[in-house]
Amino acid sequence: MLMLHLLGLAKDPRSVKRAGGCNLFATFCQVTEEDFSDYHVDWVRQLLSLYEETDEDIQQAAQQAWEAFSKTLSKDQMEAITVPLRRGIETTATPGSEVPGFCRTRGLKPILPILIQGLLAGTNEQREQSALGLGDIVERTAVDSLRPYVTQITGPLIRIIAERYPAPVKAAILSTLTVLLSRVPQFVRPFFPQLQRTFVKNLSEMSSSTIRTRAAAGLGVLMSLQPRIDPLIAELVNGATGHEEQEVRDAMAGALWQVVLSGGKNIGSAAREQVAEIVRNTLAEPLKEGYNNSIAKTLAGMVLHEMPQAEALVATLLEGRASTVSTTALLQCVELAPEQLYKINSPMKVTTRILKSVINEHTGISRTAREARDLMKKTSPWSEDEEVQAKVA
Repeated sequence: MLMLHLLGLAKDPRSVKRAGGCNLFATFCQVTEEDFSDYHVDWVRQLLSLYEETDEDIQQAAQQAWEAFSKTLSKDQMEAITVPLRRGIETTATPGSEVPGFCRTRGLKPILPILIQGLLAGTNEQREQSALGLGDIVERTAVDSLRPYVTQITGPLIRIIAERYPAPVKAAILSTLTVLLSRVPQFVRPFFPQLQRTFVKNLSEMSSSTIRTRAAAGLGVLMSLQPRIDPLIAELVNGATGHEEQEVRDAMAGALWQVVLSGGKNIGSAAREQVAEIVRNTLAEPLKEGYNNSIAKTLAGMVLHEMPQAEALVATLLEGRASTVSTTALLQCVELAPEQLYKINSPMKVTTRILKSVINEHTGISRTAREARDLMKKTSPWSEDEEVQAKVA
């Protein structure tokens, strides 16, 4: 009866009652010796809801209630509520929107230990949801408010992913590590070497394509923050061309285009030539669709960063026989590097090639060419070129 009464107060339409309900619950947690675990999930959901409110008194009362509540939890009880806690965080605001309670001084302190305990010692589902929950928090907390907790979050994630756990757990961790890199790169910088090794290692993870894809995405974000990436380029090119497993070659190619696209400005001349070579070879002798698409995006990254080799490669596209990979490469260039493509070659020559491919008998070529043509209608500077628009209309 007491729990139901306190929860009712915490949900009351009057703000003073909601704050009072939190204060009473905090006092209860401090003095009780009773087991109220049947109500743990109810309080998790309610306190998260109150963290969204802008009223300062309610935020403070909810934070004090969180602090008192978390101190009553055993490790087993923490693990038991990690899944509903993550579900609650996921539905609290939206990614990129800051939750006022998370942004308070010490606002995260009573919540993070629950998720970290689930990550370190829970079941596989609890580990996965804890990792995702940490990522959700990072996306909903102000950068300055995250600073004191970055090491506390990042260290366990890297430690757990190095161990043998099922693919969903590793995929969740890779996702959250990438969120950390995107959101607070300046605070994660001490972990850059470990993160690079982690991402590269998981490109070769044969158990899951999701793991390989997320590792490639993480590398792309990481390399946008690194001044020297030539050794990694060499490793990715070698893996994409020489690994014995096709799935790994595809993953290496997938990582290559993301690294070139994000960090292309920092690639040295020798590494640029390595990238150009793999593009040339694939244009001449296409392989499987996924691999070809990655190499097409790699060329778009070269065009975007105006690498010296890009102009000759685009000329090869335009002069050679149309293929699915060459048409896909033109589409990716129009989408990812429209201004640079417009500058490095004759706009009308590109337009003519795409329109010619639209009527190609090969459905893969014609479909991709139509996508490129439609992009040219609405993408600057192509959309502002009257001669081009007269052709594609």
